[in-house]
Amino acid sequence: MSEGRQAGVGGFRQVDDVVWELPASARADMRVPARVFADRELIGEISADRSLEQLANVATLPGITGAALAMPDIHQGYGFPVGGVAATELPDGVVSPGGVGYDINCGVRLLALPLTVWELGGRTEALVHELSRRVPVGAGHGGALKLTGAAFDHVLTAGPRTLLAGHGIGTEEDIEHTESDGCLPGADPAMVSERARVRGCDQLGTLGSGNHFLEVQRVAKILDPRAAEKFGLRLDQVTVLIHSGSRGFGHQVCTDYVRAGCRVGPLPDHPPGQAVGLRAVELAGGAALLGGDGVRGELRVGQSGGARPSRARVGRADPWAEGRTGNASGL
Repeated sequence: MSEGRQAGVGGFRQVDDVVWELPASARADMRVPARVFADRELIGEISADRSLEQLANVATLPGITGAALAMPDIHQGYGFPVGGVAATELPDGVVSPGGVGYDINCGVRLLALPLTVWELGGRTEALVHELSRRVPVGAGHGGALKLTGAAFDHVLTAGPRTLLAGHGIGTEEDIEHTESDGCLPGADPAMVSERARVRGCDQLGTLGSGNHFLEVQRVAKILDPRAAEKFGLRLDQVTVLIHSGSRGFGHQVCTDYVRAGCRVGPLPDHPPGQAVGLRAVELAGGAALLGGDGVRGELRVGQSGGARPSRARVGRADPWAEGRTGNASGL
């Protein structure tokens, strides 16, 4: 390995063209290595904030397996870097609220409109204005659909299929192109506070504030024709990219469980609130209630605009309980 490859940044050493690693031996409390996927230019930008230090802290979590990982877009978060990934193994593994965040199950979806930029012509501004009128946006803003009691619980457990059957929102194709059909096994409405229900009951099909957005785009270049065909995309096609999440509902779920963790007390060698030792079914199950919530705005926009969903929906803030080859289930 060349000297250039060996040169380190913040204690991280380059071990491959786009992989940087801080070994577990770097700190006495690290249980696994910390790895970042980035080239030399990106790692220099990443080192400008505390995200590498936070990634090393993630490597100290109880039950963590393999390595604490960071994607190329890593940046400083709340105790756990945004863009970080960690798997913890039951029964000792923890769910870190900082790793999930307040906007539980936030993600982006690309909707493919049935027209090209040339067919849209000079009507782009009119389209954007119409989308602004149809989709409520902003902190605390709700939409026309308000569900309470059993009706809201049914959405939390059954996902978008409830909205299609009961309210005519979305299509079967929307559901087919949503991971896990928009609902996660193990969801239990009993684990959600009344305050969370109040905050979320009228926010289905809306966008929040901050980094939430709805953006009209066009396909400017196709790098992989086969993949583009699978995603239903073609050159110069008009698309709508949506970033939304669980809104006030998810924020309250996270708030409730962080407070509960602080009341229980800190885990050994960890500050209170950063890693709450909850049973997986409690927090992951509570978070799973939000699995369908983040796509409500996508379904409504898809219905009103005649757009079909591309198979491109990426969730970014999810706790998952799943099997691991050769091991028991983990988080």
